[in-house]
Amino acid sequence: MITATRQNLSTETVTIPVSEIEEIFKQIAETLQNVAKNEYQFINSCKEFFQFEEPKKVQFNEAGDCGYIVPIKNSIKQFLNKPDVINLLITNKNETISSTKRDTDLLLTYRDGVAASSNKLLHKNKSSFLLQLYSDDISVTNPLGPKKDEKKLSLFYYIIDDMPPIVRSLLSSIGFLGICLTKFLSNTTYCRKFFETMINDLNTLQTEGLIVSTSTERLYFTFNLIAADNLAANDYGGFQKNFSNGYFCRMCYMSYALRSIPITDISFRLRSEESHEQHLQKALQSNDFIFGIQRQSDFSSLIGFHPIKSLPFDIMHDFSEGTCMIIVKSILKEFSMRRILTYAQIENRFESFIYGQNDEPNRPPPVRQKHLVNNLISGSAAQKLLLFQVLPLIFYDVIDRLNDLMPIYKCLREIVSIVFSTKIRKSWLPYLSSLTNSFHSLMLDKLPDQITAKVHFITHYPELIRRNGPPRNYWCQRFEGKHLYFKKLALRSSNFKNISFTLAKRHQLRLS
Repeated sequence: MITATRQNLSTETVTIPVSEIEEIFKQIAETLQNVAKNEYQFINSCKEFFQFEEPKKVQFNEAGDCGYIVPIKNSIKQFLNKPDVINLLITNKNETISSTKRDTDLLLTYRDGVAASSNKLLHKNKSSFLLQLYSDDISVTNPLGPKKDEKKLSLFYYIIDDMPPIVRSLLSSIGFLGICLTKFLSNTTYCRKFFETMINDLNTLQTEGLIVSTSTERLYFTFNLIAADNLAANDYGGFQKNFSNGYFCRMCYMSYALRSIPITDISFRLRSEESHEQHLQKALQSNDFIFGIQRQSDFSSLIGFHPIKSLPFDIMHDFSEGTCMIIVKSILKEFSMRRILTYAQIENRFESFIYGQNDEPNRPPPVRQKHLVNNLISGSAAQKLLLFQVLPLIFYDVIDRLNDLMPIYKCLREIVSIVFSTKIRKSWLPYLSSLTNSFHSLMLDKLPDQITAKVHFITHYPELIRRNGPPRNYWCQRFEGKHLYFKKLALRSSNFKNISFTLAKRHQLRLS
């Protein structure tokens, strides 16, 4: 016998026989066994009772090679049918629009940039919600092993851009769109089949909209941007994938040979949709690169997409993992070269520095001699950005002795404070432009051998913000947080026979 005490107006003792409890658990076990005798029955039960949507198979050949697409309509329906989600979405969208109407100098979202005014579908249906895509490649096996490229996966996510920040910060708000082995997408025929299926789904959503149980009206969605790292963005846009020669920039006609000339001393044109189409036709006819353009974009048939306007730069890759680390490495090496600090003293300072309560979760690992020798500082993007920000505090007593490098650091620090803001004013952009030009000139003067493509990309951020709003809305950092689920799942399953299907199916079952 089991005795339980329940606290109410008076204390009562309830006695439940152990045999009854055992019978209840037995019935539960039998029910589960009947529902899930085999995988087929289990999947059917999930479809019937939990709105499970099986990933759509995209067959590439008779050998069974394939990728998988998750139907986006049903995926969005599942998300918006949750309590209060649609209300949060509509309220945030209306409040944001009202804020920028009251203060026309504010840039809060993509809608406030000049690109939104040329988005025909958004102009046609102003009540539609913005849909942002993301793509990245991940390795689910040992990155140093012989099969690291064999099992590399290309993942595609989406997010409803009008969600309030508190919801956008949740990994569950990032939708899963598709998955495929990266090696298949290098095949032109397979790549075309895969993207054709995905884009047809997206175009249908944009033109037809959908109805959810939590709303009385049909909801419409409009594509705005694709977030990706520079290599993926150039690839999907049909641009060259080499950043160390030719016309490496997808926003202007700057050539690699001219990258070491101050921006203020040369004139170069920004790319336009019209000039891009002209150069694309020449590239297709000559089967050669024309101003860095190689081929038609994989997303060319997606409504609202164009390589020139839909593939923005990413602050995580350009700043946190790019230029910020260039400056940090240069400063630390300079300490050693000028015999201000030894490598051991530098490492000791990193280890002994006490971080604040809010910074402790992103505490960067110590920078050791091997990291500086190999020009590779380890850590996540968040850890690297924090390292850049606290550097003057860690070396507070010696940092001012680097008189030639500190102006570069201060200039970049001010640029970072603006481009990482969630709210930006249009009136700040001329000042930001002068800062980015100054940074480029300082780099040429003090660190000429460190001029990389990312140093050039920084000069385009004022124009990028003018077009698309704050870069924080379309950075890759939060999207990359979703990779961890797939990496852990792949390792735990230890089954790589059809890893794309395994991960896609398990993800959908988890959402059901």
